[in-house]
Amino acid sequence: MKKPILIASLAAAAIAGAAVFVLLRSGGDLPSLDAPAATKRTARGSGPRGRRPGSGSFPSRTTPPESGSAPRATSEAVRPKSEVPELSGAARRKALTEAIANEDGDALRDILQSSLTEEGTRFAAEDLPLLFEALSGTRDDGLQKLALTHLSRMEGAPEVMVKGYLDYLRASERPALAGEVFREITRAGGDPALHGLAGILRETPSETMRWQAAQALGELRDARAIPALSGILDSIQEPRQAYPIAQSLIKIGGREAISSVLEYAAREGNEASLSALQELRDRDAAPILAESLTRRASEAYQVIALQRIRQLGNPEVIPALARYLDSAKGRAQGDAIDTLATLRDPRAARTLEEFAARQSDQKLAHRAQRGAQKVRAALERPEPKPKNEGGG
Repeated sequence: MKKPILIASLAAAAIAGAAVFVLLRSGGDLPSLDAPAATKRTARGSGPRGRRPGSGSFPSRTTPPESGSAPRATSEAVRPKSEVPELSGAARRKALTEAIANEDGDALRDILQSSLTEEGTRFAAEDLPLLFEALSGTRDDGLQKLALTHLSRMEGAPEVMVKGYLDYLRASERPALAGEVFREITRAGGDPALHGLAGILRETPSETMRWQAAQALGELRDARAIPALSGILDSIQEPRQAYPIAQSLIKIGGREAISSVLEYAAREGNEASLSALQELRDRDAAPILAESLTRRASEAYQVIALQRIRQLGNPEVIPALARYLDSAKGRAQGDAIDTLATLRDPRAARTLEEFAARQSDQKLAHRAQRGAQKVRAALERPEPKPKNEGGG
């Protein structure tokens, strides 16, 4: 009697094993011992799955799969773009409005993905307010990136674009796409960008955002930004915070902007402000630099300023260097002599010869004489052509 029972048990076990094997091969899950026999699926677009903690906006229907794994079923995966029905005009706008109103992250993602073209977007100018609402209304970085991609491919009135981007920056303490948004504000340009960036510079408690706003103002190259940047620069106590402000002022250029940087650098003499001097590329900045040498400035400042003056090569610095030469001390005095010796101008030779004649330090006198000889020799040679001439 035991043998037929044993055979029946083995057969049942074999059938059960085969069923488990088929289930696993098909990607299914074994039922949990702790779970009820039947559970309801979370409704589409609702529940905590895929929602960032505390976000409360635009939930997603799936939790992103672990690395190397695929979504369990097509109904739970984000649909490929090819599977999303293509909408147009009013239908697309209505679907976008409903996705935002219902805080349906999955529907929003589908619409944004299906509306991208290879190099553009299917959205129109009248959709801009909705796209900005999508950008600011979700904490999902992926949805923000999709919305911003559309916005960056669109043209709109500067006041509309800048206001939308500023709303995004103010909606979060640490906006993930701040750098890209500041670039878009700069691209929009005009008065809205100028006033909006100046407002962020004054208001934001975030050091990083203050730097980004300052750099964006520098990219505008608008002299009206100088008072805002100069005011911030003068109030800075932490040296490393000074660099992006000074850099932006130098990018704007002009006497007012450069003088503001030089006054700060000469007064503070910190590493950040001195490093900003290295950014000077405007040849017209050289006379302003030379005039700053006679102020109460550290030797380190004077050495860096003289280095920039030599590289800029503007002979209009000669009167200021002539006044500075007698008061200079140490290495800076020798650097001033060498700077004059690089200028192909008779005034530089005369300045050095006069300095050598009244100098009691024979070593310095000899250095000045050699510098004057170098200038005289350069004046006897044909003047070199500018580098951009001659087809080079």
